[in-house]
Amino acid sequence: MLDNTFDKVKYSKSDFPDANIWMELLRTEVEKDAMNGSSMGSLEKLIEKRIKELALPMLRYGAQLIADHQEMICPVCGTQLQVEEHERERTVKSVFGDVLIERSYGFCKTCEKPFYPADKTLGLHERATASPRVQEISSLSVLQAPAGQMSEDVRRMTGLDLTPSTLHREARRQGERALRLREKDVELTNTVNGVKEVRLM
Repeated sequence: MLDNTFDKVKYSKSDFPDANIWMELLRTEVEKDAMNGSSMGSLEKLIEKRIKELALPMLRYGAQLIADHQEMICPVCGTQLQVEEHERERTVKSVFGDVLIERSYGFCKTCEKPFYPADKTLGLHERATASPRVQEISSLSVLQAPAGQMSEDVRRMTGLDLTPSTLHREARRQGERALRLREKDVELTNTVNGVKEVRLM
């Protein structure tokens, strides 16, 4: 007989819950809530929460695959990095929860700087703790209203617990990135070939 709590779901060696057991537990939990007078909105929140729990190990698996197969090439100049260390951990806040990733880093003799090539491929900002999707949610939210007002709205709509300072910081990073991209486009318009490239974008 199945235990009706998700805390009891056992993860396999590859960190994935058994999908059949997961579905049966979810069905049982939905039945219980439905028969005890839950609204459709409550069921939506329950199912969304459980799906996130199922999705988290899959996201970590995919992100780790990217990191594990990353070439140790400098993301700035393209030269081979001198590998300094493997399996350096980084925790990233994603829409499904916190994801721990291990990646390698190396030193570029040309740029005279250390780099984590996997971070760039994963779309992670050098100093940010947020995933690309969380960065996007933060920046779009702050466009609607000040970060202090949007924090509770984001929590209610997405389940993400993002403080006003996090929303503001990630929105600022996205704004700075947009400005850098715009400056590159402006620079391209200084040459004929650049104008052609901009037209093709």
